[in-house]
Amino acid sequence: MKRKTAVQAGLLFVICAVMCSVMLNASNISKTATFKGTSDQVFNAAVKVAQLKWHVTFLDRETKTLSFHDFPTIGDVACSVVVDDSYGDLVLVTLGMQARSSDGRGVMALEVGEEIASQFFKGIEAELSRQAKLAKQPH
Repeated sequence: MKRKTAVQAGLLFVICAVMCSVMLNASNISKTATFKGTSDQVFNAAVKVAQLKWHVTFLDRETKTLSFHDFPTIGDVACSVVVDDSYGDLVLVTLGMQARSSDGRGVMALEVGEEIASQFFKGIEAELSRQAKLAKQPH
Protein backbone atom coordinates (compact mmCIF):
# COMPACT_ATOMS: atom_id res chain seq x y z
CA MET A 1 0.00 0.00 0.00
CA LYS A 2 2.83 2.44 0.84
CA ARG A 3 4.48 1.71 -2.52
CA LYS A 4 1.25 2.55 -4.37
CA THR A 5 0.89 5.80 -2.41
CA ALA A 6 4.51 6.74 -3.15
CA VAL A 7 4.01 6.08 -6.88
CA GLN A 8 0.80 8.17 -6.88
CA ALA A 9 2.57 10.99 -5.02
CA GLY A 10 5.45 10.86 -7.51
CA LEU A 11 3.06 10.91 -10.43
CA LEU A 12 1.16 13.84 -8.91
CA PHE A 13 4.44 15.71 -8.47
CA VAL A 14 5.38 15.17 -12.14
CA ILE A 15 1.94 16.34 -13.31
CA CYS A 16 2.16 19.45 -11.11
CA ALA A 17 5.69 20.20 -12.36
CA VAL A 18 4.58 19.95 -16.00
CA MET A 19 1.53 22.16 -15.38
CA CYS A 20 3.64 24.80 -13.60
CA SER A 21 6.14 24.76 -16.45
CA VAL A 22 3.36 25.29 -19.01
CA MET A 23 1.87 28.13 -16.97
CA LEU A 24 5.22 29.87 -16.47
CA ASN A 25 6.06 29.69 -20.16
CA ALA A 26 2.62 30.81 -21.29
CA SER A 27 3.81 34.40 -21.49
CA ASN A 28 6.46 33.66 -24.16
CA ILE A 29 5.81 33.22 -27.87
CA SER A 30 8.02 33.06 -30.92
CA LYS A 31 7.09 33.67 -34.55
CA THR A 32 9.15 33.24 -37.71
CA ALA A 33 8.84 34.41 -41.30
CA THR A 34 11.05 34.16 -44.37
CA PHE A 35 11.84 36.91 -46.84
CA LYS A 36 13.64 37.18 -50.17
CA GLY A 37 16.64 39.45 -50.24
CA THR A 38 19.99 39.68 -48.55
CA SER A 39 20.27 39.47 -44.78
CA ASP A 40 21.40 43.12 -44.77
CA GLN A 41 18.32 44.22 -46.74
CA VAL A 42 15.99 42.27 -44.47
CA PHE A 43 17.72 43.46 -41.30
CA ASN A 44 17.60 47.09 -42.45
CA ALA A 45 13.89 46.72 -43.22
CA ALA A 46 13.29 45.15 -39.79
CA VAL A 47 15.13 48.00 -38.08
CA LYS A 48 13.16 50.61 -40.00
CA VAL A 49 9.82 48.99 -39.14
CA ALA A 50 10.74 48.63 -35.46
CA GLN A 51 11.94 52.23 -35.22
CA LEU A 52 8.75 53.56 -36.81
CA LYS A 53 6.30 51.60 -34.67
CA TRP A 54 7.97 50.73 -31.36
CA HIS A 55 10.72 51.68 -28.92
CA VAL A 56 14.04 50.09 -30.00
CA THR A 57 16.19 49.23 -26.98
CA PHE A 58 19.07 47.31 -28.63
CA LEU A 59 20.55 47.12 -32.11
CA ASP A 60 23.59 45.18 -33.36
CA ARG A 61 24.19 45.21 -37.10
CA GLU A 62 27.12 42.76 -36.87
CA THR A 63 25.01 39.96 -35.37
CA LYS A 64 21.79 41.19 -37.00
CA THR A 65 19.86 41.31 -33.75
CA LEU A 66 17.62 43.94 -32.26
CA SER A 67 15.23 44.36 -29.37
CA PHE A 68 12.22 46.60 -28.95
CA HIS A 69 9.14 46.83 -26.83
CA ASP A 70 5.55 47.80 -27.21
CA PHE A 71 4.55 50.86 -25.27
CA PRO A 72 2.44 49.73 -22.30
CA THR A 73 -1.05 49.53 -23.68
CA ILE A 74 -2.84 46.41 -22.51
CA GLY A 75 0.46 44.90 -21.38
CA ASP A 76 4.13 45.55 -22.02
CA VAL A 77 5.58 43.13 -24.58
CA ALA A 78 9.36 42.85 -24.95
CA CYS A 79 10.48 41.68 -28.40
CA SER A 80 13.77 40.34 -29.73
CA VAL A 81 14.62 39.82 -33.38
CA VAL A 82 17.25 37.64 -35.04
CA VAL A 83 17.87 37.73 -38.79
CA ASP A 84 19.48 34.55 -40.15
CA ASP A 85 20.49 34.10 -43.78
CA SER A 86 21.46 30.45 -43.63
CA TYR A 87 18.39 29.20 -45.49
CA GLY A 88 19.44 29.28 -49.12
CA ASP A 89 18.02 32.29 -50.94
CA LEU A 90 15.61 33.02 -48.09
CA VAL A 91 16.29 35.04 -44.96
CA LEU A 92 14.69 33.79 -41.76
CA VAL A 93 13.47 36.36 -39.23
CA THR A 94 12.63 35.13 -35.74
CA LEU A 95 10.61 37.39 -33.47
CA GLY A 96 10.53 36.35 -29.83
CA MET A 97 8.06 38.05 -27.53
CA GLN A 98 7.62 38.01 -23.80
CA ALA A 99 4.76 39.61 -21.91
CA ARG A 100 6.27 41.59 -19.08
CA SER A 101 3.00 42.25 -17.29
CA SER A 102 3.14 41.11 -13.68
CA ASP A 103 -0.43 41.94 -12.79
CA GLY A 104 -2.23 39.07 -14.48
CA ARG A 105 -2.49 40.74 -17.86
CA GLY A 106 0.10 38.44 -19.48
CA VAL A 107 -2.42 36.61 -21.65
CA MET A 108 -3.86 39.90 -22.89
CA ALA A 109 -0.32 41.11 -23.57
CA LEU A 110 0.30 38.00 -25.67
CA GLU A 111 -2.72 38.88 -27.77
CA VAL A 112 -1.01 42.22 -28.32
CA GLY A 113 2.12 40.20 -29.19
CA GLU A 114 0.26 38.38 -31.94
CA GLU A 115 -0.72 41.75 -33.41
CA ILE A 116 2.87 43.00 -33.09
CA ALA A 117 4.13 39.96 -35.01
CA SER A 118 1.59 40.52 -37.76
CA GLN A 119 2.42 44.22 -38.08
CA PHE A 120 6.17 43.58 -37.89
CA PHE A 121 6.29 40.93 -40.62
CA LYS A 122 3.89 42.85 -42.89
CA GLY A 123 5.99 45.96 -42.35
CA ILE A 124 9.20 44.15 -43.37
CA GLU A 125 7.51 42.86 -46.52
CA ALA A 126 6.22 46.34 -47.40
CA GLU A 127 9.64 47.94 -46.80
CA LEU A 128 11.41 45.32 -48.94
CA SER A 129 8.85 45.88 -51.70
CA ARG A 130 9.37 49.65 -51.46
CA GLN A 131 13.15 49.21 -51.66
CA ALA A 132 12.83 46.93 -54.69
CA LYS A 133 10.66 49.49 -56.52
CA LEU A 134 13.15 52.26 -55.76
CA ALA A 135 16.02 50.11 -57.07
CA LYS A 136 14.18 49.56 -60.38
CA GLN A 137 13.53 53.25 -61.01
CA PRO A 138 15.91 54.97 -63.43
CA HIS A 139 18.28 57.37 -61.73
